[in-house]
Amino acid sequence: MPILMLATLVATGCYATKGSVREQVEQLRQEMQSGDQALGERVDANQNRIQNIEQEVQRLRTELNDLNVKVTRLDGLIAFAMPIHFEFAKADLDESDKAVLKRFANVVREFYPDALLTAEGFTDQAGSASYNLRLGKQRADAVREYLVNEGGINGDQIRSVSYGETVTRLIDQGATGPGEKGASNRRVVVVLDYVGTAADAARPITE
Repeated sequence: MPILMLATLVATGCYATKGSVREQVEQLRQEMQSGDQALGERVDANQNRIQNIEQEVQRLRTELNDLNVKVTRLDGLIAFAMPIHFEFAKADLDESDKAVLKRFANVVREFYPDALLTAEGFTDQAGSASYNLRLGKQRADAVREYLVNEGGINGDQIRSVSYGETVTRLIDQGATGPGEKGASNRRVVVVLDYVGTAADAARPITE
């Protein structure tokens, strides 16, 4: 638009006074400077936001370190691998699990009150694939319900999905319960989406 306006001024210059032309050129210069300043402010704001996110992730790691929660920064996501593992063929939370989830909920409310969360349920490879899908969903549901009912997380803010026995997501391939064997695979991971655009990026199984 400024170039078009300048071209118009040149084309009609024979009808304009030198003073008015100078005023128009000065106005265009000011508008361009204002645009550059606004762009610079947006760039600075984005850089500050990225720095704040980095600082908050570090604070999250510090806050959750004593709970043995592994925090992994992804592209627009933060994955929390919690020490929440399930008994063979079970989907019940024990008291230690509840304590971890309660403190985790406090951290989420402090750092990312508007973020989207996904509880991802996993199983070992015992049983059929369809059975493990259902079991993984039950485990994810148990974590979701506790975070909502006891942790104060908004129900619309968190969903639950199941990956079942998906091989690429197993911690210890081939390890199958009962007992401690395969316990690392019988778990729930909570993924936090702090940009609000990557909630379906992983395309989890929800059936």
